[in-house]
Amino acid sequence: MNPSPFSQIAGQEHAVTILGRAVRNNHLSHAYLFYGPEGIGKALAAKALAKAVNCEERYCPADSPCSSCRKIEANIHPDVEEIRPAGNFILIGQIRGIKGKLALKPLGGEKRVFIILEAERMNTEAANAFLVTLEEPPSETIIILVTRDYEAVLPTISSRCQGLRFNPLPGKAQEKVLIQWGVDPEAIPSLIQLSGGSLGLAKQYLEEGLLEKEQMVKGWLERILKEGYSAVFSLSGEMPSSREEVCDLLDLLELNFRRSLISQIEGKPGVNEIARLRKISPGKLEKLIELVEETKRLIKGSVNLQLAVEVMWLKLIELAS
Repeated sequence: MNPSPFSQIAGQEHAVTILGRAVRNNHLSHAYLFYGPEGIGKALAAKALAKAVNCEERYCPADSPCSSCRKIEANIHPDVEEIRPAGNFILIGQIRGIKGKLALKPLGGEKRVFIILEAERMNTEAANAFLVTLEEPPSETIIILVTRDYEAVLPTISSRCQGLRFNPLPGKAQEKVLIQWGVDPEAIPSLIQLSGGSLGLAKQYLEEGLLEKEQMVKGWLERILKEGYSAVFSLSGEMPSSREEVCDLLDLLELNFRRSLISQIEGKPGVNEIARLRKISPGKLEKLIELVEETKRLIKGSVNLQLAVEVMWLKLIELAS
């Protein structure tokens, strides 16, 4: 038998096992609620379920998909529809659109599948209308709600769905995928720590060049620790002019301090840790973390950006000495 479409989903063995068994035994729920942190495979699993129930070959090879699976992947299958927020919310008109199609027979596949992304963003009218939709769904229909916030979905809705929790990916599972993506092995520990077990975030960070930014921040930190006050004003001039961009860089600076603090607590050097930080006591590292957090709060306010950064570097030198 060809591999299941769920085989492409990393680190979610529990959810994948339940879904695969339901497809094999034809014991599918009429409605599912996939919940868990952002970027860990919930939407991917929803699309995989749509492929599994509509695949022409059950299951076709991933490198040679059938016409149905190709259409689902390209979001052009007539029986599979994704619903996203229209602006800030999912609106009642979008839910009525689903209701109007429920009575229709599948046009090409075995099941009509509606995937509602960011389901927690249904406004009150949409949520109430959706409750009616869930009361008597046709047997040829599957509705999948995808959310990062289980508690934000009305209990009257979640109680009518089969809930499946998706967990942050373990480090080993994420590392395996990142290696497949061709990420530099030396950069993987930092990327895993930055993304917090979310492959979606890891991909976003790679596209945004976050690893390059981290190397730049580490270079700044090594200079300030080595050169002291003479480096302060030149470093301040190298900072971006955008407050948001500066805060992103300070997040990376704080990460370096946290990484060193953890390595000291564990009693072993951390991966990609700056060696000079090992000489700073845990108490001072905690104060450095507080300093960066306070600087970010000031920058998000109305304080002069360059002045805030310069004061931070000066205090950092005092604390690190």
